[in-house]
Amino acid sequence: MELRDDANAKAKGRCPHSPVQKSSAISVDGELFTATTTDFRGVKPQISRHFSKDGRQDVSQDSSVGLLEEPTFVGSSSDPSERKIYFFFSEVGKEFSFVDELRIPRVAQVCKDDVGGQRTLQNKWTSFAKAPLLCQLPKQLPFNLLQDVFTLRPPEGSNASDTLFYGVFTSQWSSGPESAVCVFRLQDFRAVFSGSYRTFNMDTHQLSSMLGKHSFMGQVSSLSQDPHKTHLLELTWSL
Repeated sequence: MELRDDANAKAKGRCPHSPVQKSSAISVDGELFTATTTDFRGVKPQISRHFSKDGRQDVSQDSSVGLLEEPTFVGSSSDPSERKIYFFFSEVGKEFSFVDELRIPRVAQVCKDDVGGQRTLQNKWTSFAKAPLLCQLPKQLPFNLLQDVFTLRPPEGSNASDTLFYGVFTSQWSSGPESAVCVFRLQDFRAVFSGSYRTFNMDTHQLSSMLGKHSFMGQVSSLSQDPHKTHLLELTWSL
């Protein structure tokens, strides 16, 4: 069967070119949310929404700045009640200056109905934010490589905030235990993404703390937020 060029173009960016490269995808209400790489070399990460409904455009990551640093995507999940999608991955932590590259496990969120910016971020996420996941034994180095995530939802009729995420972690260091399983709660994700943020400075290309809390941070809006205030965000709290 011959694959037509137009079909090939429509499929672009929904899975990695290499079958051995990790990626993640989740379908919610007929829309496809993917976390993958979009080039043959596998070095251009992208989180996107495909098959967007109601005449709105598909949305993807702003590639003009480094929102993701060599990520290894391992999972994704949804929070239907708050209309959010979560992605789980490990990436190089650029906020640390060490001789060896330090990888950091993360959870990132996007709002399911994000329509992109009205001016500078058209068809780009304005709701993207990420936070580190901390899995650590007392007086030990943290397990900093996230290998897999399993979502355990509560029984039907229970509070959705009781959803649990079981993460399988290993370490880039050889000392200590080889692996661990840590459990995170959806209610903690919600709390952290409503907390204090650092924002990316376009002039210095550095992260800086934002003073105080801002009610619009991490919240879902039916309309695009001001893209200069809501994109390129990283949480300061660890889970």
